[in-house]
Parts: sequence; structure tokens; C-alpha cells
Amino acid sequence: MDIGLPPTLTAYQLLKDQGSIVGGLLAFVAGLLVYRAGRAQATAGDKQYEEFKEAEALRLARSSVVAARMMDGVLAGIEDDLEREEAYVLHQQNQTITDVISHAAWTRIRKPELLVIWDLLSVLDRSIVKDYMTLDREIAKIWTTDISNPTVQINSMLSDLRKLRETVHNLRYRIVV
Repeated sequence: MDIGLPPTLTAYQLLKDQGSIVGGLLAFVAGLLVYRAGRAQATAGDKQYEEFKEAEALRLARSSVVAARMMDGVLAGIEDDLEREEAYVLHQQNQTITDVISHAAWTRIRKPELLVIWDLLSVLDRSIVKDYMTLDREIAKIWTTDISNPTVQINSMLSDLRKLRETVHNLRYRIVV
């Protein structure tokens, strides 16, 4: 069968004469292999990035839960202190202000522990942190109230205690929700 090739044509002569076509085909195959390897690496990188995002979201969620539980525990203690002081003041309502409560009694209301939120500031809502700090200031203000002053009345004390309890209750609700 004669296909029009000279009978003296050797493989070497064919490659020598058609070398650019053979080289182009080999370069094309090499390019395809590199492309497939690059796609596989990009796919692996995308998968790794998605896994990282999921792990980071899980870490953040875990930190948020820890922060909320820690803060709720502190707030529960403060709420108990406020309820106890309010009950005491109500029970002693017929006595003079200095008989009802002393500075030592005011300081039995624990202040919010700032250490609880310090490391977890980034995972808590800014408004919750702000209200937590405001609660700290309000309790500090109560601690420094001059109870020897006759203008300080039991109703005023009860009002302060109730406001603080409401603030603590609202903070606890916002943390849980």
C-alpha cells in the first residue's frame, strides 16, 4: 500500500522534517497536564479554605457561648445580691436609713468582673459590653453613696436597686437570646 511517502524515509528524517509539529503536540500535552495539576491544586486550596472558615466559625461560636455563660454567671450573682439587698431594705422599711443599710451592706453587691469579658470582648456584641461597663459604673456609684446624708431615702435606695436589677435582667436576657 502506497500512501505517497518516499520509500527511503526513516523515522529520523520524519522527525527532523516534522519536528515543530511533534514538539507542538508534546508541548500541548504538557500544557494539559500542567492545567489539570493546577486545577487540582486550586480545588484542594478552595476545600482547605472552606474547612478553615468552618473551623473559625465553630471556634467563634464556641467562644461566644463561653463568653455568654461566663457573663451570665456573673450577672446571676449580681442579680442575687440585688434581690437580697432589696428584700432586706423592704423588711427594714420602718427604720431610719442608717439602721437599714450601712456602707458594708452596699458593698455586698458585687461589681461585674471585668476579667470575664476582657479576653472575650471581640465575640460579644458591643452594646452588651457597653451595658456591662455601665452596670459596673452604676454599682460603683452606689458603693460611694453617702448613706449618712439624710437626703438619701429608703425609696431612693429601693429605686436604685430595682433599676439595677432591671438592667441586670435585661442584660441576661440579651445574652441568652
